[in-house]
Amino acid sequence: MFANIGTLMYLLYLLGASLSGPGQKNISAINDTNDKFPPIYINEPLILNENERSFPKTFRIVIDPGHGGRDPGCKSKYLNEKELVLSVGTQLGEILQASNPGIEVYFTRITDVFVPLRKRIQFANELNADLFVSIHANQYSDKNIHGAEMYVLGLHAAKQNLEVAKRENASILLESDYTTGYEGYVPNSAEEEIIMSMFQNLYLDNSIQFGKMACEQIGIYTPIAPRGVKQAGFVVLKNASMPSILAEIGFLSNEGDAKYLSSREGQKQMALALARSIENYFKIVHPDVVVHNR
Repeated sequence: MFANIGTLMYLLYLLGASLSGPGQKNISAINDTNDKFPPIYINEPLILNENERSFPKTFRIVIDPGHGGRDPGCKSKYLNEKELVLSVGTQLGEILQASNPGIEVYFTRITDVFVPLRKRIQFANELNADLFVSIHANQYSDKNIHGAEMYVLGLHAAKQNLEVAKRENASILLESDYTTGYEGYVPNSAEEEIIMSMFQNLYLDNSIQFGKMACEQIGIYTPIAPRGVKQAGFVVLKNASMPSILAEIGFLSNEGDAKYLSSREGQKQMALALARSIENYFKIVHPDVVVHNR
């Protein structure tokens, strides 16, 4: 059930021109994975009535489970990336909402739908969000490589960073209008990646700060090894008007990471780690937001 403010904003999105496009349907289209432009919407699963909103909201976070619909992302013998990140993302939102009345949580998707990359960050920008967290899983040709990496927008510091960005950015090829929707940007081009990554992120310092906190908490709450904060040119982070990261929570190409992340307990622990890092970040940059200790 949507709270009143969520319902109002959702209806405005359905009626407004900013997110309208060919093939857009009513809410029943959310489960249609072939829909070119499914509606992007707000969901607050644990807020059931206005009495639970007695504490004023002061901070907005957008959780973006990567891929979805016809875009499965990475694959392992246990599960697809799109399934893993949706589970972790929704659990993350539920944890934050259950214990932090000073935080509003929004999602780019809560079902198996395909959402264009540009609309994910557009959604966060139009909400005037304070933090954007895009959740993904990694893969690499060397199956021994494992661990979690936090990415912020910037120049590619290493060949592997470039390969990760190119793979994630390739999702735009599934969009029918990507040649016009991204101002001529073409994925899988090293030159285009470098040009795009030169867009200055005004919130880079805070993005890096949060990324470090996420690595620290993942090291505490999970057996996944933190691999640090890196910079690369991810389309989904381009033009973000808030601190933002792309969290690669493990390598599905690695047996250990994939097996752990496929488990219910592993997904819960990863969500807890991300929730605690967000709470710690808020305490520093937004001390006016009351964060409850669990």
